[in-house]
Amino acid sequence: MLKSNDNGGIVPWQVLLPPIGSSLLKSVAQFRGPNQVYPVNCPVIGGSTIDVYGQTLFNHTIQPWMGVTLLFADFVPGPQYHAKIGTFQNTGTAVGEAADPNTLRITSGHLIKEVGGLVVGTTVAALTGILGWFRLASSNYGKQAQGLTQMGDMLFMADGPSGQVDTNIQECTYLQRVGNITPLDIPIEDPCDISIFFDLAVALTTTGNFCTHILYT
Repeated sequence: MLKSNDNGGIVPWQVLLPPIGSSLLKSVAQFRGPNQVYPVNCPVIGGSTIDVYGQTLFNHTIQPWMGVTLLFADFVPGPQYHAKIGTFQNTGTAVGEAADPNTLRITSGHLIKEVGGLVVGTTVAALTGILGWFRLASSNYGKQAQGLTQMGDMLFMADGPSGQVDTNIQECTYLQRVGNITPLDIPIEDPCDISIFFDLAVALTTTGNFCTHILYT
């Protein structure tokens, strides 16, 4: 998460990073890459500070490391991006849809540029492979009031971890990002309320975790 006291204003800016795998073996450590690059495009002034925070989504026995590289330029490369994450969820074992009970609200937004999400298992020694997709539903996408036809829900696949029955490293999911190469540019009303769901195609033995993020201008 990024925060700033700059007059240009970085509103608390939250995105997801790729998860790190788990293991029951003491000698095993895992680094998950590649590094993620996110556009911020926030104007800054001399003497301002930018605070960087790393927040784990669940408790770790030993806290992981985190690092951030910020790139600055002497020109504004495009509109300022804002970013929010949904609520970290631990739910769902049956084939079907698991819902985030909390609505993600975007205020003062005009275009959704990117959506992303990750899903991981909770058990290392008896993990069933996860296969499914995210559904982001809203009645505030591209409405008639903006001279556009209302679109349907956004759906995108999750790159889920494979299953295993031993004590080796738990497979990590890849952080799925849609719109990071070519922006989605989905018009939204202000405010825009988005309901988040994850659809399981394979039943699980224990509940999994999932979370999403949205970049918008």
